[in-house]
Amino acid sequence: MLSPSESRRGVSEALHDGRWIRDITGSLSVAAIVDYLQIWDAVTAIQLAPEREDRFMRRWTANGTYTARSAYKMLHQGTIPLRGANRI
Repeated sequence: MLSPSESRRGVSEALHDGRWIRDITGSLSVAAIVDYLQIWDAVTAIQLAPEREDRFMRRWTANGTYTARSAYKMLHQGTIPLRGANRI
């Protein structure tokens, strides 16, 4: 559980000196530890540029914009197709 000050911390503050790592407390399941380590690896390489404006990009489309098709594709990423499902 995060304290009130931790829950209001911005990304820049959390990434500074790895503060976000110390915010995680309590016992974690094996799956949560695996997720934690993957996130740790991903954010270690992040370099913030304070002079640049934030923007949200979707990786499910070539140009980074939202489409219903891309949302459906993301939702079903990793699923196994069911033969004959298109008939339903």
